[in-house]
Amino acid sequence: MVLVQPPAGADGRRRARDLRDVLSEQGFEPVAHGTVVRLRNCPFHSLTEEYKLPICEMNLAFQRGVIDGLEYDDTTARLTPEAGYCCVTIESNPAASDEQGSRALPRSRLRSLASAIGGLRPH
Repeated sequence: MVLVQPPAGADGRRRARDLRDVLSEQGFEPVAHGTVVRLRNCPFHSLTEEYKLPICEMNLAFQRGVIDGLEYDDTTARLTPEAGYCCVTIESNPAASDEQGSRALPRSRLRSLASAIGGLRPH
């Protein structure tokens, strides 16, 4: 993961700083847990009280846009709600052939996430 183990050399260190800086500047408070980066804060939290699923999906699209904009082909964002954190996690995707991270979720998966997200409150 770029935030956890950047590629060797100056370019790798710059990439890790760039992603960390973008997330921090936007108020997400990124924290690494092994190869997964959780976001301790959700800047959209006040909106999730009434519109949890669409706000979490919008946040996921935002995170994917940041990753795409920085051209991090080895990194993906996913909806993985966990109490005490933002509903989006960022993780390494060394097998760039895993296209699931960049596709829309099937309706059955959205329903499952809606149930999971409904019971959790990010900070």
